Amino acid sequence: ANGVVNFAPLTLENGEYTYTVKQVAENGAGWTYDAEEKIITVTVANGEATVEGEAIFTNTYDYIVDTDITINVNVNVTDLTLKEGDVTATLTKGEDVIATGKIDAEGKVVFTIEADKAMGGDYVVTLSTEIAGITLPEAQTITITVTDDGDGVANVTATATELTFTGSY
Repeated sequence: ANGVVNFAPLTLENGEYTYTVKQVAENGAGWTYDAEEKIITVTVANGEATVEGEAIFTNTYDYIVDTDITINVNVNVTDLTLKEGDVTATLTKGEDVIATGKIDAEGKVVFTIEADKAMGGDYVVTLSTEIAGITLPEAQTITITVTDDGDGVANVTATATELTFTGSY
C-alpha cells in the first residue's frame, strides 16, 4: 500500500532550513520498516519556497509458515491380516514424490509435510503391494491451504489429516 503523510503548514522566514524525516516503526508482525533518515532542505527567498530531497520510504512485509501437517494413513484389507511392510503408501504433489513409507504392524504410515510457503496444494496418497490377490482402493487427495491474514504468521489448513483405505483380498 502507498501512504502519504502531510505535515502541518509552516510559516518560514527567508533562509535555508534542513529537516530530517524518519519513520516511527509500528512493530507490526511481519513488517520491516525502512530505517533510513531522509534529509529535506527548504530554501525560502522573497516568500517563495523551493524544496530539495524526497522522503520516500520502502517497507516490506513477509509472513512465516510454522505449521507442519501430519497425515495418518490407515490401511486395512478385508479377510487378510496385513503384516509390517505389506503395503507401500506414496505421497505425491503434482509429479513430485514427497515421501513413501511401508505400513507398520498396525497398518499405519505417517507422513509429515513440513511448514513452507510452497506447501499449499493438492497431495495424493496412493497404495501399492506386491502381494497377489489384494485389490487396493483408489488414491485419496488432500488439499492444503496456506493463507495470510496480515499478522505475520500464515494459517495452514488441510481438508483431511486422517485417511483410511480398505482393500479386499
